[in-house]
Amino acid sequence: MYRGELFATISRCHAIIRGRSVSKADDVFIREFGIILGALFVFFILALLLARSIGAGAFERSQLTPREVAKRTAPVGEVRFGEAGQMAAAPEPAPAVAEVAAAAKGGDQVYQSACMACHASGAAGAPKLDDKAAWTTRAAQGLDVLIHSAINGKGVMPAKGGNASLSDDDIADAVKYMLEQSGVSAN
Repeated sequence: MYRGELFATISRCHAIIRGRSVSKADDVFIREFGIILGALFVFFILALLLARSIGAGAFERSQLTPREVAKRTAPVGEVRFGEAGQMAAAPEPAPAVAEVAAAAKGGDQVYQSACMACHASGAAGAPKLDDKAAWTTRAAQGLDVLIHSAINGKGVMPAKGGNASLSDDDIADAVKYMLEQSGVSAN
């Protein structure tokens, strides 16, 4: 009996689809409703694609700010030695990056202390030390332009690699060192 009812229901649906029992007003409503649903679906897809294209770079740029990088690279904790229940004197702090870089005189030492963090890994689009093509393109602008960009900052690169205690000569030495290591001649 169940099969018979199912068959009858299917037959009625076919009749409705073929237009036998559907009034003209119902037919118009179904068509217009379908068009509206289709338009809403297309609008949803376009809005989704637009939102992704607008927001894609914003998140990445926010993660490259110096504050965010410092939070991700901050030490997790510290180790203290002493007897249980008694705090030992804190060890002498390691010299700050600025102090190490200020004492640096050669381009390789400045690179190690201030430039390597980004130029070794290519962070934030920085040209890697061994990427001759990237350095050739930049060297074509002239050595003075490169040194000026390194001293004053460019894009997400901070002025003097984030170490204001470096002298302009130290930065110039570091730029020359990086060009030398990449196999590009300085103009």
